[in-house]
Amino acid sequence: MALRWAMVVLLVGLVAGVSADCDAKRVEKTETFLSTGIKIRPGDVNNKFYDVGSPAGSFATVDFNAELVYENGDPVPLTDVYLHHWIMFEFTIPTGGAKLVGQELQEAMRGSGAHAYHVAGGKPLRVAAGREVRQGWAKGGETRHLNSTIPAPYGMVSGGEGLRTQWVLNVHGIDTRGAKNRMGCTECRCDLFSGGNRSRVPDNYPGGLFCCPDESRCALREDFNADDASLERTIHLKYTWTYIALDECVIPVQGMGLDVTAKNGVKGTVEYNVEGHCKAEDFHKPECVDVRETVIESLYGGDLVYAVAHLHAYALDSTLWGEDGRLICHSPPMYGHGTAAGDEKGYVVGIRHCNPSLGANGSVGKIKKGEKLRFQVKYTRVDGPHTGVMGVLFTKIAQEGGIVQSVPLRGSGNRKILN
Repeated sequence: MALRWAMVVLLVGLVAGVSADCDAKRVEKTETFLSTGIKIRPGDVNNKFYDVGSPAGSFATVDFNAELVYENGDPVPLTDVYLHHWIMFEFTIPTGGAKLVGQELQEAMRGSGAHAYHVAGGKPLRVAAGREVRQGWAKGGETRHLNSTIPAPYGMVSGGEGLRTQWVLNVHGIDTRGAKNRMGCTECRCDLFSGGNRSRVPDNYPGGLFCCPDESRCALREDFNADDASLERTIHLKYTWTYIALDECVIPVQGMGLDVTAKNGVKGTVEYNVEGHCKAEDFHKPECVDVRETVIESLYGGDLVYAVAHLHAYALDSTLWGEDGRLICHSPPMYGHGTAAGDEKGYVVGIRHCNPSLGANGSVGKIKKGEKLRFQVKYTRVDGPHTGVMGVLFTKIAQEGGIVQSVPLRGSGNRKILN
């Protein structure tokens, strides 16, 4: 542990001026993995946790992306299985402890709450005794067209001297083949779902994560033959990990999530509902746009090197400004226009990211600890109301003063398929 902190001190000293060796192009390594197979039928919901593989030892992640694929490797369209989200995170294993697997893993992770992984807070997220989330990242249906590259010389530090950790993957997919209301299934409308553990559904809750838990089902059309055994599919989350050696040239970044539902320093609900209904021809009318805005004090100060929103279908825009009104990040959604995987009409298939510290698009990436950041998200009321939508901004900050354990972003095996 002493060695690790000594390295941190050295990193801080090198921020202002790195050595000649550190000016060289970083050497990146890439590994691609497949999650355990997920069996799914029309209407099924999967929201399980998996113990998965990762690059060995200590390293710094500089890119990470994923997508759902069939057994033969073909991509799964969002119109077949909607990828509500995947989350990959690293948590500590206590001295004398072992990895959590199987039912023990499911119970430990679910016990932390449905929205815990999206919310940034002042304290690390504890998933079980002696186990704390060190870092994590998450995406949804936008994953195929999302640029997740952390620019040089920054990286997300994993592992450390004498530290044992476990990587856990959460996959939330909803099979909408034959659905009575496909977009209603993706919005987890409560009146469309049955089964699963729905004991935590709040009163007067029209839709959201609580209504589409693991092993629940979304309603299918009466004319759809859901009993056809040939419709069962096995899918995997294929994820590609790009990383570099953890040395004195890496400047560590810290994760911080901003939630548009947070108010006055109080954690938000992460998801919310867009009330009202508008017709497509009224799209541009002001009353057909839902605008949410919040001001959040930054937990950290330093260079903001990466930022991207997580938005659902019917989202229009998201923007982050500094306390003085300067633009920090504009992160709008990108929609598909066809039928192929990655171009599904009506679905968010990508979201524009920002590298504010690089000064692109007029943005300024330096933020202060305690600075009041203004975050705004817009959704349309066309085809509304819309349930369980999200307005979250995931950021990576190179902190002034050195590295601090990442805050949280708030199942049983793995096959590595390519090095």
